[in-house]
Amino acid sequence: MDPDHVDADREAISSFYETHPLLFDGTSRIVSLGVWLYDMELIFRTNHIPGHVQVSLGSRCLSRDARIWWISVGEPQLPSRTWAHFRSLMIGRFGPILDYGTGAPQRDPDIYRDMYDTRYHSYTLEWHAYPHETMAHYCMRFQEAMLPYVSQDMTHPVLEALTVLQNGLPSRIRQHVPLPSPRMTVEYMIEEILRAEVGPAPPEEPIPAVPEQKVPAHEAEEPADAQGDPEAGDPDEDDVMIIPGDPPADPIIIDISSDEEDDIEEMPADPPADPIAIDISSDEEGDNEDMEQAG
Repeated sequence: MDPDHVDADREAISSFYETHPLLFDGTSRIVSLGVWLYDMELIFRTNHIPGHVQVSLGSRCLSRDARIWWISVGEPQLPSRTWAHFRSLMIGRFGPILDYGTGAPQRDPDIYRDMYDTRYHSYTLEWHAYPHETMAHYCMRFQEAMLPYVSQDMTHPVLEALTVLQNGLPSRIRQHVPLPSPRMTVEYMIEEILRAEVGPAPPEEPIPAVPEQKVPAHEAEEPADAQGDPEAGDPDEDDVMIIPGDPPADPIIIDISSDEEDDIEEMPADPPADPIAIDISSDEEGDNEDMEQAG
């Protein structure tokens, strides 16, 4: 501290702690980095905190992972640190990660560049996507950098925040995103934006119907047994074509065979040939005797 301004610095530090500043633990589960930095700078401006104590006071509001990181990296060189340098270090360490597809994941150092020096209002609000920017990055920038301002400066923060978020979309995305409504949330709008970037799911292709195979008439007239297939079963009654005047052969064969057996069993035996031979011989002998007597 400057020895010439000890009393002023003590009063500024006391007013700083009376505002109960937020703590940042190195994650975005409770307080995101953008909200924490905005809160720190707002306290510095409203309480007229001198620049040479801003880094010291801000570093005392770090906890857990952020505090451990600062002790090992930034605290040894604390006297030479400025708030702008401290802020860039915090963004480079705990800011949103952007994977560009090459090398290790990188962080965007300019994600808050449009937000710290300008206070936006409901009718002068401007927010837009960068050229060739993904919608995931666009929504992340909005949540980290723009949403803290919108929540405090707007009369209807949720509805106006949704309007700002939608107006900054590219036209190819905006036409597929629903219009903001009072019951809509920022999270729902972000989901719709990400879904619009991917595009609608392709429709499921219908399964083609298998055409019914019709048997030609000349094949239907010949059952399987008539073609000499021993493995083919008996045809159904509906599949058999009955031709008038031609009775089936099997019942006739069965009936004829049974009748022939009965006829063979019941038919009397033919008369023997001996009586006929005897009668003929007796007549011939009588004729011979008569001829001898006459001679």
